[in-house]
Amino acid sequence: VTAGYKDDTGVIFSGRISKVTTRKEGVDKVTKIYAIDSSSLEDSGLVDISYKKGTKASYILQDLLKKVKLTVAVFEPRRDWTYKNEVSVDGSLIENIQKYAQVCGISVFVNKGKIYARHISQGDNINFEVSEETGLIESPEEFEEEVTAEDYKDIVKGWKFKMILQHRMTPGAIVTLRSINAWGQYRIRSGKHIFNENESVTECEVI
Repeated sequence: VTAGYKDDTGVIFSGRISKVTTRKEGVDKVTKIYAIDSSSLEDSGLVDISYKKGTKASYILQDLLKKVKLTVAVFEPRRDWTYKNEVSVDGSLIENIQKYAQVCGISVFVNKGKIYARHISQGDNINFEVSEETGLIESPEEFEEEVTAEDYKDIVKGWKFKMILQHRMTPGAIVTLRSINAWGQYRIRSGKHIFNENESVTECEVI
């Protein structure tokens, strides 16, 4: 999927079609196409694995990432945790990846078919300024949350903002945010592109 304005367009999604549905809505027949980064993500799946005592959280995370069957572009744990007892990992594969990523102090995300497992502060600087001149809509909203994993506790602070659709906005990217109440360099933690008959926008959380 390529999107943008005039000559400034770029790829915002590349993946595989996982499901197609067609149904009547009033006088129209509407087809919905569902697509994912990889066929291996179609079902997050369940895992039931045991790891012996002395296993590190980074090893468990790396092992779980292998089961996603996507290329791991970056794997850089910021910290580690050694388990004194045997560890049983069961339930959703994706939820367990998130759990052990938090223990390792990093974020895990899929971008254009590849996995990135690193601290969000190590994003790539795309040299883009988010401001009213480049499409910022309304004032950014500040947020703060606490993330706890094992004995680690992290306080995450940042901003949420909306702008006209911008294909450059991807997880981990470093951008400059310039507004009345938020000014500085931030990393994109998450976001989404939205396109419908009423709007064409990008929503982001930056920290």
